[in-house]
Amino acid sequence: MNISNELNNCILYIEDNLDKEINYEKMAKMIGCSVSTFQRVFSILTGMTVTEYIRRRRLTVAITDINKGEKIIDIALKYGYTSPSSFSRSFNKMHGILPSKIKNGNVKLGMQPVLKFNNNSRNNNISFKIETKEAFILYGIKKEVDFSNIPPVARELWKYAKEKYPDFRESLIKYGLSYKEDGKCYYMCALDKHSSLLEEKKIHKSKWIIFKCKSNNGEDIKRLFNKAYDDYIPNIGFNYNTDIEIEIYYKDYVELLININ
Repeated sequence: MNISNELNNCILYIEDNLDKEINYEKMAKMIGCSVSTFQRVFSILTGMTVTEYIRRRRLTVAITDINKGEKIIDIALKYGYTSPSSFSRSFNKMHGILPSKIKNGNVKLGMQPVLKFNNNSRNNNISFKIETKEAFILYGIKKEVDFSNIPPVARELWKYAKEKYPDFRESLIKYGLSYKEDGKCYYMCALDKHSSLLEEKKIHKSKWIIFKCKSNNGEDIKRLFNKAYDDYIPNIGFNYNTDIEIEIYYKDYVELLININ
């Protein structure tokens, strides 16, 4: 028996039943062991109990329900809580904010990704923010690109921008945009400082999910974008728009912005 495959089947079962009662004996039978052995193996491989994992997954997908405008009492009952207050306490413990406060402003939230077991499985919690940004204008230079191969083009464009325009060397905050326009794909190096020498790009008022990348290496940024699209955003349940991606470069890190709705 491949224990990783069997555990992944348990994870699929959990995902299919987050809004229902989850049967531990059924999962133990998938592995071919007792419930206590299943719980012990899960804890050893992930660093948390299966109960904690289920709780964190429910509190992750609940973010989508809250953003859809569902009532807290309905969400609480949906995920097995006896009252809105018990759900709110649990939500606050994981995310550091009450569920009723999410829509009041820009907040940082936690996320429990769907686990995928292999020989090196460990739990990996991800932090992210959801922000609604008002319309703003950026000024930069762009080049047509293939969305599947942005990093080498971006490197050359940043090099050119810094050589030609002093503001790109001196600015503490810089922007990288990947976007589609008139059937073509572009990468733009940009600043939020007006310049008649640079092309103007207006960003409409939008909601964004924001991930933090501790590296400003193009390949690392691309990997995190891919991970966000493949794993993180589907884990929460948001729909997203791939027509634009934004990188905001600070001194020690990069924020990756994906447009969601």
